Amino acid sequence: MSFLAKHRLLVLSFCFIIVGFFLRAFQLWRDLVFVYDQGRDALEVQQILEGHLTLIGPTTGLTGVFLGPFYYYFLTPLYVLGQGNPIVPAYGLALLSAGVAFLLFWIGKKAGGTIVGCIAALLFTFSFSQIQFARWLSNPVPLPFFSCLLFLSLFAGLQTKKIHWFLCVGLLMGICIQLEAANAMFLIPTLVIITAYELTAELLQKKQVTVWTIARSMITAFQKRLKLIVVAIVGFGLFLLPQAFFELRHQFLSTKALIESFRTTRDHSVIVNIGNRAQLLFHLYAKGLFPGKEWLFGVLIIVCCIVGFVKRATLWKSRMFRIIACWFFVPLLFDLWYNGNHGNFWDYYIIGQHQALYLLIATIIGVGILSKGCIQKGITIVSVILFSFFLLLNIHQWMGFIQPYDGRLSLSLQLDAIHWIEDQSNGQPFGAWMYTPDAQDDPYKYLFQYVAKTTGILPVEHPEHTKNMFLLVEDDPVYWKRHDEWIASMASIGTIKQSKKFGAVTVYEVERQDGNPKKK
Repeated sequence: MSFLAKHRLLVLSFCFIIVGFFLRAFQLWRDLVFVYDQGRDALEVQQILEGHLTLIGPTTGLTGVFLGPFYYYFLTPLYVLGQGNPIVPAYGLALLSAGVAFLLFWIGKKAGGTIVGCIAALLFTFSFSQIQFARWLSNPVPLPFFSCLLFLSLFAGLQTKKIHWFLCVGLLMGICIQLEAANAMFLIPTLVIITAYELTAELLQKKQVTVWTIARSMITAFQKRLKLIVVAIVGFGLFLLPQAFFELRHQFLSTKALIESFRTTRDHSVIVNIGNRAQLLFHLYAKGLFPGKEWLFGVLIIVCCIVGFVKRATLWKSRMFRIIACWFFVPLLFDLWYNGNHGNFWDYYIIGQHQALYLLIATIIGVGILSKGCIQKGITIVSVILFSFFLLLNIHQWMGFIQPYDGRLSLSLQLDAIHWIEDQSNGQPFGAWMYTPDAQDDPYKYLFQYVAKTTGILPVEHPEHTKNMFLLVEDDPVYWKRHDEWIASMASIGTIKQSKKFGAVTVYEVERQDGNPKKK
């Protein structure tokens, strides 16, 4: 028997990684967005490499709340590998995203067989929404990979009752909550519910189900598996130690801010918000499967509800399906009432939930296809039609990566702008001033330092004292008046010799009339 025949499932799962990575990494060197968050993270990694370790990670959308430092330490070896080039960490995150399909294949296989694994992996691999997330150099991107590992470890732990799997559950939960708190925090009650149900259900198999027997079984399960639960909590706590030290040193700054964020404000009451939030969640999940044709997601939900009701007994027998169902529906309930970032709810808040939805759909559809009789034929036909629409719509969206769009802001063009500045300076000292819509110049600070590793050329520390000055100005269609006034103000100290446009970045070379700005 050949290797391919013997290990065909392993080969198939690796094919998803290869295809997924191609879709995610295609022209990424050209299109990678490198703005404030990316510049800030790169500067933090640079500080770590210089020996200045950190206890906290990136800021969240909630004022005063910081994530843990895992993401920075995760990026550090990737930046070392790329000698400081941000494209290497970006490729690393794209590969990690492609690896999610590999994990989904094996999770789906445990839930309902090979066909379920294939459907889930294909949905994630070709989803344009997931491809876009993977092309984003940001801390939420690794969450889908580690959350899949989390629930695989939970399944293995519940199956085997071995202590090391529960340690993995705790450690992986600690990693997840350091990557994207708004999503990962809802995985904690999910884990509690799944564990309590599964351990209690084992003791109830031969008993009459009453409130009393359920209560007694839960207490017994807790006592028998106390060691496993404690190990998981310890594993989780280990990853929170850096943040705990930070909190103690800063009077529980993040804890207070996080508690405050959960208080329902007068402008965004829970009752009023639920209807709008339900519409938003429907839109976000529909966009991940049928971009531009959201009504098809409604059809898919109806089909899954019908098949799920008919085959409910078969589905619920699978422990992995029960885990998947909780993985999706428990955070969904929290998402409906969570007030978010001052009433805002961003798409990456559910970045770790899409794969649970794909597994849920794949399991229900897979069980329907494997059924006998009319339901098999009907589900097979409907599934083929819906899956064809899915592929056509998402591939059509992906085709937009083939041709670059004018006016883009990307790492490659930012580097072109910096190289042009260095060429124009002719080895003379020069100053650099940056305008960005968010008033943050961290990306250019880092990129100048990165390029200087090769050229040895850096802007002077005090640009107001130099004769030759360059303005790097990003397009700002929202605050265009402020943008124009800033250029006019900076150019008034001298004469604009020339300008050159690099996508959404325009560089102006300004020769000062004297060494100091004019007084107005």
